[in-house]
Amino acid sequence: MISIIARTAIIFFTFNSSLATGQILYPTLVESLQDSDKDGVIDVRDLCANTPRGTDVNNDGCPLTELEYFRFNFAAQFEVGRYQLKNEFHSSLHTLASLLQDNPETLVLIEGHTDNIGSESFNLTLSQKRAHAIAHALTSVFDISPDRIRAFGYGPNRPIASNETETDQLLNRRVSGEIVKPLLNKNLDVTIRFKMNRGNMNQEYRSLLKNVGQQLQDNPDALALIEGYTDSTGSQRQNTLLSTARANKVAEILRTEYDIPEERLKALGHGEAHPIASNRTLEGRQQNRRVTIKIVTPFKATTEILLPKWTIWSVDQNQ
Repeated sequence: MISIIARTAIIFFTFNSSLATGQILYPTLVESLQDSDKDGVIDVRDLCANTPRGTDVNNDGCPLTELEYFRFNFAAQFEVGRYQLKNEFHSSLHTLASLLQDNPETLVLIEGHTDNIGSESFNLTLSQKRAHAIAHALTSVFDISPDRIRAFGYGPNRPIASNETETDQLLNRRVSGEIVKPLLNKNLDVTIRFKMNRGNMNQEYRSLLKNVGQQLQDNPDALALIEGYTDSTGSQRQNTLLSTARANKVAEILRTEYDIPEERLKALGHGEAHPIASNRTLEGRQQNRRVTIKIVTPFKATTEILLPKWTIWSVDQNQ
C-alpha cells in the first residue's frame, strides 16, 4: 500500500494591469483561524476574548447565561430565642444590597422562620424580628428604601425539616426570601375595604378576587403580595393583629377557592402604619381600613448568586 501525503499551500492571486503575481499567505491564514481561548470560536469572530476554559459560549464566543430566579436562603444559624444581627455580618448582605441598588424597580421579600420550641405566638413574633433584623440592615447600612422591603414572620408554620432533632430545628431557624418585580399592569392591583373592627370581607369584592385568582392561575410563577391595614382606632398591637387577620382572610380565599398554593400568597399586616388618608375624619378612616393585593413575579438575574454562610445571634433575647 502506498501512502501519499499531500501538502497544500493556498495561493491568492492579485492582478495589477496585465501582470499576475502569486503570493503565498499560509501563515496569515493560520493566524486568522486561531482560537486563543479554545472556546470553539476563532479570534476574528470572538467578541469575548479569554473566556475561561470549559465555558459554554454562543456564536460570538461570549458565555451563555441563563436567566434564573433570584431567591436566597441565609444559612443563618440562630440560637434559640435569638434574632439580633451582629455588625460584622453586614458584609454578607453586600451582594443582595448591590442587586437591589442596580435594579430599583424590584422589591425584596424577607421571611423569618423558627423551630417549634415555645408557643406559636412567641415564635411568630420572634420570626418577624429575625426578618426585620435583615430589613433594618438593608435600610440603615445600604440605604435601601423601606418601601422596597417586606418582612414576614411565619414562626414554625413553614418548616423545611421535621423538628424532631436538634439538627432539624437548627435548619428551621432561618431567614429566606426572594427578589420580585411588580407587574406593570396597574389594573391588576386590588384594594378591599373593611368595616371598623371587622376581619371578614364583604361579598362585593368577590369579583375582584376572582380576577386575581385567575391571573395567578394563568401565571404559575406569579405571587400575590397581600397587605392589610387599619385606621388609628385601637392599640398598635390590636391593629397589627387585625390587619394581619384581614390579609390572611384574603389569602385563605385565594388558597381555598382558586387553589393557589400557600407559598405563593405573601400576607402581611401593617396595622395603622402607612395611612393613605387622614384618620381624623370618618371618610379617611374608611379609606385606611383596607387590604391591597399586588401581583408580582420573581425577579430574574442573569447569574445565580450564592450568599455566604453566617450566624445571627442576640445577647439579649428580650430586646
